[in-house]
Amino acid sequence: MQILKKLKENHLFTNLNYLLISYAFFIPISNKASSFILISVAILLFFSNELKSRFLIIIQDKVVQAFLLFYMLHFLWMIGSEHLDAAIFKAYHYKSIFAIIIIAMTIQKEFIMKILSSFAAGMLMSEVFSYTMALNIKIPFVHLKEGMGNVPFMQSYTQYATVLSITLGLILYNLITDKNTTIYKKMFMAIFFTSASLNIFIVASRIGYILYTLSIFSVLLFVYKKEVKKIIVPSILLMTLGYTLAYNFSDVFRSRTSALYHDLITIPDGDFSTSNGTRAGYYFYGIDIIKNNFIFGVGAGDHIAEIKKIIISEEHDQANKNNLLVNIWNYNCASLHSEYLDNTLQFGIIGLIVFLNIFYQLLFYNQVDNNRRVIQIILIVSMLFVSIGSIIFLAEGIVRVFVFLSAVSLYTYDERKQMESSSNQFTFNRLKHLRDFFHTKTL
Repeated sequence: MQILKKLKENHLFTNLNYLLISYAFFIPISNKASSFILISVAILLFFSNELKSRFLIIIQDKVVQAFLLFYMLHFLWMIGSEHLDAAIFKAYHYKSIFAIIIIAMTIQKEFIMKILSSFAAGMLMSEVFSYTMALNIKIPFVHLKEGMGNVPFMQSYTQYATVLSITLGLILYNLITDKNTTIYKKMFMAIFFTSASLNIFIVASRIGYILYTLSIFSVLLFVYKKEVKKIIVPSILLMTLGYTLAYNFSDVFRSRTSALYHDLITIPDGDFSTSNGTRAGYYFYGIDIIKNNFIFGVGAGDHIAEIKKIIISEEHDQANKNNLLVNIWNYNCASLHSEYLDNTLQFGIIGLIVFLNIFYQLLFYNQVDNNRRVIQIILIVSMLFVSIGSIIFLAEGIVRVFVFLSAVSLYTYDERKQMESSSNQFTFNRLKHLRDFFHTKTL
């Protein structure tokens, strides 16, 4: 009877992992489909006899705790909030964080590479549709996003370029390190990496252009850390060549980098009327709020109102004022285009520390499997950089991938049980050895 129960349990989690494979595929393609699959996984988990034990073990993970602490921060700082509707709106949309518990409770080690491959396949499909948009090829029965250039499914080019850059890092790592694969698979990955690299430069995300380099260098430094001097110069030369070709052959890349240069040279003169000028303006006016509310911030959801007051009273250039205010007209879904600013203004230095704690826990996570360790490295570098000029947890395309890959990078439930068993056995053997030692001495 016990054997039958175990077989049923194994069968359940095998099926759940197949659902995770489909979930990974749909993450970059459809929020609705991926949400439906994850909810299905969560419901089916309740039929597991190990539900309680899995939850209690996974909840002890430092990374999982860091994500949950960040979420709870929003509820604690709602106390006394003057814009409770804005705080509740954000807390509701941050619910994607809870996916880390569901995935970590469910995932099995033997399925990890299949799940990651499925995610890459979803990005490959996104890339194909991105090229069809660039070439003005209409695909019947497929609804694509409009208004963000060659971005087929996600809400913005920043989200798409961020996820594509992370995917490129994962592909590159497997291309370099997988020695057992066939020549055909190697060729396919090389073609995928090349086409995805080209795809980055026909999307209008300047954050994506920089992330592309950061992701690649993160992987190269991780793989060749003992031979970094040998690969640094060739890598820089290849990247320089790539950017040069992109500038000469991609109108989107050329116009966006030229605009970036213009923004950067006008910001020191106090021009906040451009895209990057807006971000600089929020930092400029946000500093005063941080100084006056350094420890606890202004409260959940109240930061938009506070920065509006300062802009209206202190900004005298009408073009600057219009541009800064138009991006934060809606209290609920508005952000300051920076995860650092949003969290520090709302929650003070405490909030910033709680946010950075997620990356601290990922950085010092004792993961011995390099395939999962490299995921953590890529996520740390990518998310910390994106947070300078964009947001993570309100950007559905980014937060789903961030939480999903964070969960995949952790030890599985079965691995934890095995480590726990080994630890208990080691402790038992030590106690037995001490008992025998003292027993011998007594005799």
